[in-house]
Amino acid sequence: GGTARCARAVMPCCEREGATMAFCTRCVEIICENAPGGVGRCPKCRAFICLVPGGGVEAADMMGNCAVCRQDKQLVEGGVCDACALGLRNRLMYECQQCGRAQMIPHPMWRYQPGPREFGTVSWWEWCRLNLPFESACMGSISS
Repeated sequence: GGTARCARAVMPCCEREGATMAFCTRCVEIICENAPGGVGRCPKCRAFICLVPGGGVEAADMMGNCAVCRQDKQLVEGGVCDACALGLRNRLMYECQQCGRAQMIPHPMWRYQPGPREFGTVSWWEWCRLNLPFESACMGSISS
């Protein structure tokens, strides 16, 4: 390579004047080239980044189908959306209003409940009974 490949990459997320931590352009290229959809993560702050024509780096969104809730959202870690990442870190048991069974739901369903002893208005596919990922005939409102 030449000096252009060793040039300092200007990071759109955490670049600060006088900063001593820097990344070379080639390293950032490798990160993005090996990432899904060409959208990599900043080695310092973990923000999503991508390459632009001409060798620059810009902030990016990693959009896709969440592996947990299956909605098209911005993915934050491990192929899941922010809400499901929170739910996976805080796994709670919820009761199905239709069948009365308790199930662990890897999504923060408490966000949709008026109170801890009240059923919410957002439904979730009951999947624990059949041990199938999110596919069952029972879909009810949830209460924790």
